[in-house]
Amino acid sequence: MNPKFFEQPILNSPYEPPARHWELDDNGQPTHRIVEARRQVRFLSPIPAPKKRRGGAQLILMDDGRGREDPLHLMVEIKGLRGEEAKAKREAAEACWVPGVNNLRSHGRWVFAEFTDAFDMAADFDRIVQGLAADAQPAA
Repeated sequence: MNPKFFEQPILNSPYEPPARHWELDDNGQPTHRIVEARRQVRFLSPIPAPKKRRGGAQLILMDDGRGREDPLHLMVEIKGLRGEEAKAKREAAEACWVPGVNNLRSHGRWVFAEFTDAFDMAADFDRIVQGLAADAQPAA
């Protein structure tokens, strides 16, 4: 990325009316083009785009058969290579955090799922969702 926008954000003289500006895309990120006109008046706060997005658990609220009033909170973690830290995180989530939150009964129902194989991820997710839906069905 060309850092010139952040090195020289001011293009106009303080003693003359503004005549040009840096073009920004719809997300407020610089396109690195200078527009020879005044900028439209609006609030904007250009910030550098993140260099790398770190993965983390994603939260999915799902109806597992108990209705919208009692959704299941499914925490999904997607991992590639797993180190000891990732294994410890999964063990803590499954053995301590999820049971502890579920026992409180004041923050909804929670489940933790970790996916490591990109090729089997869709099938694994479907299997988990079907298992959760089956567990939520009342016994006949």
